[in-house]
Amino acid sequence: MLEKGIKPLTRNFAVYTFIFLLFWTTLAWPQSNISRGPIVSNATQTSITISWWTQKKSSTSVEYDKTSSYQHVRQDSIQTREHSVSLDELQPSTQYHYRVIGRDTSDDYSFSTSVRPGEPFVSAVYGDTRMNHDIHTAVLQLIQQHHPLFAINTGDLVSSGTESDWSMYFTILCGRTSVGQTLPIFSTVGNHEKYSSGYEQYLHLPHNNPQNSQLYYSFDCGSAHFIALNSTINYEPGSPQYNWFVKDIAQAATAKFRFVFLHHPVYSSFPHGSTEKVQQYLLPLFEQHHVQMVFSGHDHAYERTKPMNGVTYVVTGGGGAPLYDSKSDNSWTAYKEKAYHFCKLLMDSAQCTLYMIRLDGAIRDSITFSASH
Repeated sequence: MLEKGIKPLTRNFAVYTFIFLLFWTTLAWPQSNISRGPIVSNATQTSITISWWTQKKSSTSVEYDKTSSYQHVRQDSIQTREHSVSLDELQPSTQYHYRVIGRDTSDDYSFSTSVRPGEPFVSAVYGDTRMNHDIHTAVLQLIQQHHPLFAINTGDLVSSGTESDWSMYFTILCGRTSVGQTLPIFSTVGNHEKYSSGYEQYLHLPHNNPQNSQLYYSFDCGSAHFIALNSTINYEPGSPQYNWFVKDIAQAATAKFRFVFLHHPVYSSFPHGSTEKVQQYLLPLFEQHHVQMVFSGHDHAYERTKPMNGVTYVVTGGGGAPLYDSKSDNSWTAYKEKAYHFCKLLMDSAQCTLYMIRLDGAIRDSITFSASH
């Protein structure tokens, strides 16, 4: 009798043990090993960077091709949680499909390489995306509807640069939206991430300054040259950044369009106001080298100046941070509005049109200017 009673008990114990181990394995080994990303960045005519993070240290790879047949593969053989690979020898003006392969497989995503000189393209400019995550999400969703080739963020991506801040930033890019997986973002440093190591650890931007950092840099797309300046560090004459900028903008003399973006505004009617040091040290270079447009953030609103000695200055800080009221009226203001928004640049070889598009989809301001050559 005792022996007969032991067998059911043994069977039940085995079943309960199996259920417990299955439950524990599910907790300890998540269904997806990809914890963040993938994220595309630093796109050129022939290359792009793809980065992602995994729950556990592992070796993974990226499969890619012009179609979802994935005829090419790039391996990241290092056992790590933070992965980054560069896909090169790509073709300009071309859409590619890709997916990340590891313990599991990501969804199929696509990106486009930069266009050749003279070819048209659309880009987006926005900034100050910290704090209100729902607004940031909505702005990115609106940007996606206009199918830009890439986007520019004028700084203050996050509130304080803590790990939780960066985690939420990437959750918005790669979870709430698919911007991170499909749209390269070129950013500049704002005062809120000035001391954050995450800016250089997590972002993948061009490294073409003498310090080999991504704190200030430049890139080309089509007939345009874009320069990211860092207004949170020294840019006075004689500083490394100033000397680099002088050389870089001079080498871009043949570009038909020249744009600069930095965080602190050159001109602003909102609470932070105009930045006198930028006007003193950098504005003369903008005018001397025929920069057509300078973008900034810091003030949480939109403002466009009239062309001033050939340069138009745009504040675009309506990406999610609390909006500001206008503080003053100035004769150089062409249009200003307290609104969440982004700026759309529509460019071909002959002209460029800027549109300010409010969160409700309304176009509230625009200006068209011609190529410099």
